[in-house]
Amino acid sequence: MPIFSSKIWQWALWPLSQLYAAIIGLRNLAYDREWFKIHRVAATVVSIGNISVGGTGKTPATIFLAKNLAERGYKVGILSRGYGRTSKGPLLVCAGERVLCSVADAGDEPYLMALHLAGVPILVDADRVRGARLLLQQFPLDIILLDDGFQHRRLHRDADLVLFDPEQLRKNRHLLPAGPLREGMSALRRAKLIWLVTAGE
Repeated sequence: MPIFSSKIWQWALWPLSQLYAAIIGLRNLAYDREWFKIHRVAATVVSIGNISVGGTGKTPATIFLAKNLAERGYKVGILSRGYGRTSKGPLLVCAGERVLCSVADAGDEPYLMALHLAGVPILVDADRVRGARLLLQQFPLDIILLDDGFQHRRLHRDADLVLFDPEQLRKNRHLLPAGPLREGMSALRRAKLIWLVTAGE
């Protein structure tokens, strides 16, 4: 994002970035030490996420994985927060055959995924634990793909796939709000797989 290229902006907001880093660090420590409860569900959960704001290709990656897993015989569902949607609470976007709601209610990315994925149920819910349980109540799934789920640690995942643009390291390594990073680079240690992407992919 252009705003993060401003050196004045970076220096002015650097103290807030340090405070943000401390809060994120304490939160991750609480999950690592199991002071905060992590909920498991009766399916394999694979998160597709990143450590920065902005697009790194999570939606195309989720579509790619869902198609390939379905072709291999796995029963796959997708759980997304549904950023920018006008609806509230859990909402079934697709039951596997057709889109069940408008793009405004679903959010842009879940709606796009529903258009490209026949036979894959998609549900949006800000509460990922509740959403995963609702999906499993309605569909006999083997795998749940958790869209943009790397920072949502309350739901146990069996693997974290992180999309990462190495160009960010040459531009701005600061955490929010002085930079684009949601977490520091050390967070990548939680990932099972790092998928390198470049601008325009």
